[in-house]
Amino acid sequence: MFDFFRKKIIGLDIADHTMEIIELEQKGKDVVIHGKARKPLPAGLVQRGKIQNHAELAKTVRDACQQAVPHPIQFANKLLVCGLPESQVFTHIFQVKKNAIKMSELKNKVEEEVHKTIPIDSNNVLFSYRVSREDKETSEILVVATYRDTREEWNKFLKLLTSSQVILDIEILACGRAHFFSKQENKKSVLLVDMGVATTNIAFFDVDGVPRYTTSLDYAGASLTQTVATALGISLDEAEQKKISHGLETDDQKLKESLISGLEPITREINIVKNYLKEQFGISANEIIVIGGTSQLKGLRNYCSEQLNLPVNFTTLTLRGLDAEEPALYFEAFGLALRGLSQKAGDKEVSF
Repeated sequence: MFDFFRKKIIGLDIADHTMEIIELEQKGKDVVIHGKARKPLPAGLVQRGKIQNHAELAKTVRDACQQAVPHPIQFANKLLVCGLPESQVFTHIFQVKKNAIKMSELKNKVEEEVHKTIPIDSNNVLFSYRVSREDKETSEILVVATYRDTREEWNKFLKLLTSSQVILDIEILACGRAHFFSKQENKKSVLLVDMGVATTNIAFFDVDGVPRYTTSLDYAGASLTQTVATALGISLDEAEQKKISHGLETDDQKLKESLISGLEPITREINIVKNYLKEQFGISANEIIVIGGTSQLKGLRNYCSEQLNLPVNFTTLTLRGLDAEEPALYFEAFGLALRGLSQKAGDKEVSF
């Protein structure tokens, strides 16, 4: 799956509250970190995936690049792969019978599916697709779509950042890429749960790393903090500190109950996805992998495993230059950069 051909590549992951950037370098058959940086974003700079100030965001990213370790990150003559915020992306997977449609007609079929399933006006929709899986009778089509003006505003920001080549990639697909890079031996089908600040993204990948189902939930770390603040009658800052410091391992029963209450929408959605995959396609995951900042909640893995009746694990991504707590934080940025290093994966991917 991974056929490395570029020497250095940069992955940039920008959320509403934080950004991570990583530069990977190929050394023989090894992939090493040339530089990495993580930085909080000023409040309101990015809101629900929409950039409010392009110049300030570009400056923030450049400042982070200068602070990167072990080496500063420079964009000149390097491919930059940037994740398009998941809140601005819609993903759809559908099947077609091979004997019912010619491949020359596939684009029209995809466009028909986009208009039926993607809630974006036809004048403002952009989509990309590929055949992700096929057997003798059917082809499975992966479609991603976004708003035309969203692509334009992110391109405007990226042009301020670099004059080098840029790819706008899909975040949850980058996470799958990173996971299966780290699991080139002993591969298993997984439910990948990316728990961020504003959004929780859930995707099922089969044993070959092919995405078979994706969905998003507008409920994540910020919602969990709000639930704690409301239940305990404290400020959001205090709730965030209690959430981080104690998590589900707390002796404070009220705090623990509020966290469990806040996690319930996420575990419920994961169970819905599990049941849907089993009933509709007869497929199931061998394990659940949790990533993203909220996945660091103390006690989360054991709690979710009990609620979901599946092994729940953190990413096992190991690279020289990543500290013990960092794989979940840089997981997506790593997957974005990995796209540029992998010729085979890059040739098959969707993007804008």
